[in-house]
Amino acid sequence: LRKRRAPMLARRFACECVRRIWARVESQAYVSRETMDQCRLAVELTERSLVGSVPEDEIRSIDFEVITDNGDDAFIAAAHVGWNLFAPLNGLPEIDEFDSAREIALLVASVVAGHEIDLQIASLQVLHSECDPLHSESGP
Repeated sequence: LRKRRAPMLARRFACECVRRIWARVESQAYVSRETMDQCRLAVELTERSLVGSVPEDEIRSIDFEVITDNGDDAFIAAAHVGWNLFAPLNGLPEIDEFDSAREIALLVASVVAGHEIDLQIASLQVLHSECDPLHSESGP
């Protein structure tokens, strides 16, 4: 995927992984309601960034330092899903979207056992078919 498509596909994959464990993200016993709301909004803004630009004032409304320093692995995965959206406005370096997606997928897989790896593989296969012109409906 890295050679064929924009990094937004990696971000989309990471968002899909986080959404599958959202109930676990919201069940954080030691994360304040305000921090949880900030994390939820950060994920929503990240998802919106997949289809268009997000106004800078909305990005700045997230206390990125607070949400990236709380909770268990589920919460950490959710808080970091939009790293490159928030990092530049917080004086932090951007990271490779594919490396970020891999780390988020690993965090998600560590949180839930069972079929998560199968779900991740299926999700990657869909993304791969979407960027492979030989498999698209419109042809090459």
